[in-house]
Amino acid sequence: MARIDPHPADPGPRRGDRRDRRRRETVGTAAGALAVAVLAMGLCPAFAHPNIVMTCRVLFNFDGPSVNGLGEVWTFDQTFSAELLKDFDADGDGRFSNSEAAAMQSEIMRNLADSRYFTYVSIDGKDAGKLPVSGFRAEAKDGVVSIAFGVPVKTPLDPRIHTLSVEIKDPEFFVFASFAGDNPVLMRGDGAEADGCVPKLVDDSAGAYFGGAIIPEAATLSCGSRPR
Repeated sequence: MARIDPHPADPGPRRGDRRDRRRRETVGTAAGALAVAVLAMGLCPAFAHPNIVMTCRVLFNFDGPSVNGLGEVWTFDQTFSAELLKDFDADGDGRFSNSEAAAMQSEIMRNLADSRYFTYVSIDGKDAGKLPVSGFRAEAKDGVVSIAFGVPVKTPLDPRIHTLSVEIKDPEFFVFASFAGDNPVLMRGDGAEADGCVPKLVDDSAGAYFGGAIIPEAATLSCGSRPR
């Protein structure tokens, strides 16, 4: 069964794998089918490839002057999309019914829970920790699968006072997420129009991972005249 999981089936002894061995043993067939090369922890990152590639967008949702939640859209590569359709498009019509999407939600989001849903939110430079998700949706178009879900913020934040940023990443590089080339960061709500709020992407060099080989981009929100 197709799974989005950062820990593919264990291909054999590898250095530094003990802490993740139990989770790797439970991974389904999609990760194995998508492995382009064995990701040995001791190999140079230049020789490693992600199992799954996805393109992402982030939405900042305003309620008045404050951001009360985030939205994420992930669009998967053609190969993994085919696996998802094979496993969850029960009637084979190339789309996901409500019941098919519900089955996908149960499987995928359960697998991602331990990995923070690959979502790293920081407030004023401090990690907000693992946040809940809600409102899962799935769609398929021309054989390409996208999912969307919300990330409620525990306490609404005024971006004119606080710096809010979001990174979507798998530090172990089994899944590679990059932001879309068009409209990667969006805003919604009346408050988004006030004080010239501008969503943008910035490189997070300090957050480089996988041996420093991958520099993630962060979706950030800048409002007002105070520099962020």
